Amino acid sequence: MNRDLIINVVVGVDAKLRRIERLALSIGDPQQHKSRIPPLITDVRRELQSLCGRLAQLEGGE
Repeated sequence: MNRDLIINVVVGVDAKLRRIERLALSIGDPQQHKSRIPPLITDVRRELQSLCGRLAQLEGGE
């Protein structure tokens, strides 16, 4: 895959995660969302970082 395409997808997903986080914190029971939503988003961001790291390793091996 094209490196730039992957980076654009990761940046787009991260932007969507920020939007989801803001929306979730603005509706419903804020205390419930504060305890559940940020850890979930942190996990997804960690996975994105892992994917970026693997991409960098693949590029380094080529």
